[in-house]
Amino acid sequence: NHFEWMFNPLHAQAFAPSGEASFLSEEDMLIAVQINGDAVAYPVRQLAYHHIVQDVVGDTPIVATY
Repeated sequence: NHFEWMFNPLHAQAFAPSGEASFLSEEDMLIAVQINGDAVAYPVRQLAYHHIVQDVVGDTPIVATY
């Protein structure tokens, strides 16, 4: 299925606090989500390849896509 190939989630995802995210530059675009006081950001550069991320933010399961 072509769509299963296109929308392949990152299975070994890792997260870093913003102060430790040395792989980002100031020019990088991010998709940010804030729920119940919990905030996360996903680099568009990585989402453009994987197209989807599954996460839990503020105790709420989410799917972010680009």
